[in-house]
Amino acid sequence: MARSRSRSRSRLNFRDSQLQARLGLVSSAAATVFVLLLTFVVLQNFNAEEKTIAFNPKTGRNVVVLFGTGASAFFAAIGFILGAKSLGHKRNARQRESWVGLLLGAAVMSAAIVLFLFFRMFAIPIIKS
Repeated sequence: MARSRSRSRSRLNFRDSQLQARLGLVSSAAATVFVLLLTFVVLQNFNAEEKTIAFNPKTGRNVVVLFGTGASAFFAAIGFILGAKSLGHKRNARQRESWVGLLLGAAVMSAAIVLFLFFRMFAIPIIKS
């Protein structure tokens, strides 16, 4: 029984730079999924000629945009931080995953902020009766 406990502890050692690199990459990938969904929600009903996004305020689209922005920014920040923490460690054999997690987290964070501001600037609530 003592062996199984020591194995589980070694697997979940969050000080291990290889685990940090892997978790940073997975977190940045999750943030990418959220920002792709956010892109779909924000650009739905976008009129390029008038530069407006028409939406019905009763549908709760504002809440979806806020949740999507928050979730993608949260996971992107985790990916960025874990990628930065694990980068450059001598024992880290997964330097590539550290770099990808760091850069993908930064790109997704920027995209989430831009999409949120884009929605706030061009959204026009239209109530259909």
